[in-house]
Amino acid sequence: MSAAEENAVLRFLDLAGHDLRNPIAVMKSQVQLLQRRFEREERAAADIEDLARIAYQIERLRSGLDTFLEAARIGQGRFALMAERCDLTAIARRTVKTYQVASRAHRITLQTPEEPIVARWDSMRVELVLATLLSNALRYSSGGDVRVVLTREPTVARVTVTDSGVGIPPGEEEAIFGEYATGSNTENSGAGLGLYVVRTIVRGHDGDIGVTSPADAGASFWFTLPLAGIAAISLGL
Repeated sequence: MSAAEENAVLRFLDLAGHDLRNPIAVMKSQVQLLQRRFEREERAAADIEDLARIAYQIERLRSGLDTFLEAARIGQGRFALMAERCDLTAIARRTVKTYQVASRAHRITLQTPEEPIVARWDSMRVELVLATLLSNALRYSSGGDVRVVLTREPTVARVTVTDSGVGIPPGEEEAIFGEYATGSNTENSGAGLGLYVVRTIVRGHDGDIGVTSPADAGASFWFTLPLAGIAAISLGL
């Protein structure tokens, strides 16, 4: 594919993504409204559970679309972070709550400090990072516990997502963060853009990201964000 053809594809993804994002946002807001309404009524547990599963599928669609959009922006050199005051603990709780209904074979748990972790980050991009890591943890493990742990260190906030899945083949811990990269031990693993976008977002925040994968013990993906935050607008490239 020539450079001109690649730019045309990226432009198409960008435009199509913006058109698709609006109805997804409307569906998400309507489901959230119904969830709040049902929570005030008695004998609505089954309806609330069904709505939660619909909300998860909408979130999964939104997260996948955002990944393609971000990859297109990166390819076009237009990727930039928008900082706002946000609570990492609240982002984690909201994201984990959405994904907890994704699979009856998994149990997702969240551990956070007692005090909120607040700084100026790009909240939508940080949420995409965690959603991608959670989605991968569910996809590449047939069941078991998925643990999300938030910790506050002297200069950074650290998030770790641990699963008991297939793990990362030795020597591929860095390569899987590349564009269109997937682990050699997986099949039908998607476009291979999720971790590439995640790494760009984290490094755009001046954070770090990595993975550890002991033999036969799943994988632990981790990333850090500086507690000092980022500037109001920060280029992520």
